[in-house]
Parts: sequence; C-alpha cells; structure tokens
Amino acid sequence: MNSLEKLYFSYADGSDYYLDDGIMARGIPSLAACTAMRDLDLWCLDLGINSCAALSAVFPRMTSLQRLSLEGNLIDDNCVEDLVGGLAECEQLRQLDLNDNMISDDGLALMIE
Repeated sequence: MNSLEKLYFSYADGSDYYLDDGIMARGIPSLAACTAMRDLDLWCLDLGINSCAALSAVFPRMTSLQRLSLEGNLIDDNCVEDLVGGLAECEQLRQLDLNDNMISDDGLALMIE
C-alpha cells in the first residue's frame, strides 16, 4: 500500500452499510502505510473527534500529501485542534477542503496559525 497515491472514499446515502466516527477512527491508522499518498478524499463519513485524532497521527507519514478533502463530515473546532498538529507535518499540502463541516471562526483561526 505504500505506493498508493490517491484514495477517494465516501458514504453513499441509501447504502446498506453505515460508517461513523468510531468505525472510521479504527480504520484510519492503516493509512499510515500509504507514504506516497498525494490525494486523499474522505467525504461524508461522519468523521469527528476520534477520526481527526487518528488522522493527525498518520499525517506525519504522508509526506507527499498535496490535496486533502474532508468535506461533509462532523469536524468542529475541537477536531481542528487535533488536525493542525498532524497537518503541520504535511509540507507538500497545497489544497485543503473542509466545506460542509461545523468549523467556526475560532477553528479557522487555529488553521491559519
């Protein structure tokens, strides 16, 4: 999996499967093996505080990450606090999409710092 460069993963309404923050948080650590990851989309998966903490832990290994979309999740200011630590290690990151989350001006300020 270390040569995987792109991953698009989203939840489709009407599916027989249900994903939530806890389920996703348990699976996210496996992304640490994807050291060549350049493009990661995790859309509408109900990612919250547990998933963001797990992502923050794997981001330092994703040194090639250029684009990240976490659109349509449950990310709030507390999640942003977890994310910024790991994202700071992603020196190649050029695009970050956090549309349709619950981030306030305070969370935005944390991202900018």
